[in-house]
Amino acid sequence: MKRCFVCSAMVLAVLFAPGLSGAGDLSAGSPTASLRNPSFDEPASDPEEPPGWGSQSSSNGTAKVVSRAGASGGKTIELAPKRGGSNGQAPFTLYQVLDHEKLRGKKLEFGARIATEGAGVNLVVWSPEGMANELVSDLNQANFVEQRGSFRVPDDASLLTFGVQVLGPAGSKVWVDDAFVKLAGAPDPAPAAAASAAAPDGASGSSSGSGTAKVAIHAGTVERELPREFFGMHIDWVEDVAGLVEAGTGTPRADVVELLRPLGIPLFRFPGGIDADFYEWEKGVGPARSRGEVLNSSTKKREPVHFGSPEFAAFAKQLGADACITANFGTGTPADAGRWAKWFADNGFKPSFWEVGNEIYLSGPSSDTPNSKEIFRPGAAYAREFPAFVSAIRGALPKARVGAIAHFDTFAFPLAFADNRNWTAEMLDALTTKADFFALHNGYAPVVIDDSLDLNKEAGREALYRALFAASIGTQENLATVADEIKRRSPVNATTPFSITEFGTLIGVSGNMQRHLTYVDHSRTQAAALYTASVLDVYMANPRVMSTMFVTPVHRWYGGLILADPSGPVTSPTYFLYRFYRDRFEPRLVATETTSPGFRSAQLGLVKSHESVPTLVARGSKSADGRRLTVLLVNRSITGTLETDLAIDGFTPARVNCEILAAPQLNAINGPSLTGTVVKNSNVKPKPFACESAANQHLSLPPGSILSLVAEAS
Repeated sequence: MKRCFVCSAMVLAVLFAPGLSGAGDLSAGSPTASLRNPSFDEPASDPEEPPGWGSQSSSNGTAKVVSRAGASGGKTIELAPKRGGSNGQAPFTLYQVLDHEKLRGKKLEFGARIATEGAGVNLVVWSPEGMANELVSDLNQANFVEQRGSFRVPDDASLLTFGVQVLGPAGSKVWVDDAFVKLAGAPDPAPAAAASAAAPDGASGSSSGSGTAKVAIHAGTVERELPREFFGMHIDWVEDVAGLVEAGTGTPRADVVELLRPLGIPLFRFPGGIDADFYEWEKGVGPARSRGEVLNSSTKKREPVHFGSPEFAAFAKQLGADACITANFGTGTPADAGRWAKWFADNGFKPSFWEVGNEIYLSGPSSDTPNSKEIFRPGAAYAREFPAFVSAIRGALPKARVGAIAHFDTFAFPLAFADNRNWTAEMLDALTTKADFFALHNGYAPVVIDDSLDLNKEAGREALYRALFAASIGTQENLATVADEIKRRSPVNATTPFSITEFGTLIGVSGNMQRHLTYVDHSRTQAAALYTASVLDVYMANPRVMSTMFVTPVHRWYGGLILADPSGPVTSPTYFLYRFYRDRFEPRLVATETTSPGFRSAQLGLVKSHESVPTLVARGSKSADGRRLTVLLVNRSITGTLETDLAIDGFTPARVNCEILAAPQLNAINGPSLTGTVVKNSNVKPKPFACESAANQHLSLPPGSILSLVAEAS
């Protein structure tokens, strides 16, 4: 084994690897390590984008799937340095992300068959806690020769990648075939031809609607009743509340308020997310002309507080909503929170819910992100101070429910900084006070953190859709992990409810502005509405989730319910999804059984790969008097109509009405766009859909559609 002389480059690659389009990891439930498309024979829409593989330092090299004698399946990947070469400072790299959680403490074998022409190859298995590499230094190796190495994964590995790097001048080339990562002692992977023959339908990640789905609604079995505050919203005080208020004032736009009113939003979160941990509430009360300025955590500039506590309270009252107030833990004190609670009480508005801090667990002693080091406090310190916040708030509002924050990284890569990843564990170990709820943020997806996802191409868009629709599986798994950790570490909170105080479609972040704008555009598509329905279904199914707060009801660009366009507000497909939930969905959830075809999804951003994602999501509910039964069906097939058999027992419908939210394409948006990667001005809205007034019926669901069925008894 050689000493790795390109560690700095691999550190850079690993930091950005999880966000790359199509980067593969372990199949769910598998105890062994594997790579997707290890022989580069999987069909690719673009030979320069091999499925399953991400790339780094593409300014220094290229990758292309080519035919070459000696390749096991006929195809191989050719890596070629660009002008200036590919060297140890920033080598061109192909890589995949492995499942570090399943592989901790295990010994791995890794390798590939290599041919070279003027360049070397470095094979690297890397984690922040340790690494191993094998260097092929023979620069003129015409025939494929196997190169192998081994690596014991650290017990505390927080990330794990396999990378292939080319090292050489412009004009040189290398070829890589039959790459592998496996448990030591396990059989070698099958040859490419055999592996290809054994691949199941949809192996490339297709979202086929083939097959018939079956849904059974058992109306006589109530599983839970959704709390009144379940369908809440998050708003942030900065930048004219993202377009909610008239510019430079604290006055809500009348046209936006009129669109929000039919949604009957029961709960608004204020004063924001990250901004809450910098918020100085006393500078947002009193006459507008005498108010101070408060830091905007994103711009790092201070701005006047036009929309402060008085304006927020009036807005919530106007819409008949309650509030969840995020107390400033990062730069505030329990006394600050207590005075704020008293201000609300004295001014006739009593928020029922308070959370202490926002995302302190994503800060760190050296953080330079918006969750910066200025707000960092250790987890144990949070646990010690939490009771003081509770006492201060309840001193003014005795009935207030006060929640703590929590986060566990269970997704494809960790969000927390390496020096702060044990924050929640340490907090829970020290928390002996019973919280009224835990505030969680586990419903953002897919969160691509670079410019690798090309939404100009159909293949990139389809990869995005599959990951979006698979993401709710990761949210479900995260809820289970959080519940287990709380029970183990803070027994007094073993049954404490969860509040999802932020969630929404977050495609990603890119330093390339044009690429970033494509991510923003796709946050308000029909596909985004399907994602929102998928993750809300997971939250509804979990009896510990008492409330959710979608980000955000209105925004100038980002995918909220309403686009604050200068020409007038524009409703998104997700807005109409919420209309379904508020107008055509009852709070008493009834037992629902679903059998559905499925599809495979590759890892993208935070979303892990999944072998079988159900195409159909279904949920039934009924009214308190039992005379109204409602069903929501979500067809997550990208291109295919989903034939669906619906059977209802325990309820005899006299009248049935159906509406459908569908679009010509999943990248359809309402209103203007920032880029050409979406279909703008699509006028996506619910339309009547033919269905029978019967308990049993067959429905043909268009691709990427959401069906709302309302049945009434005689």
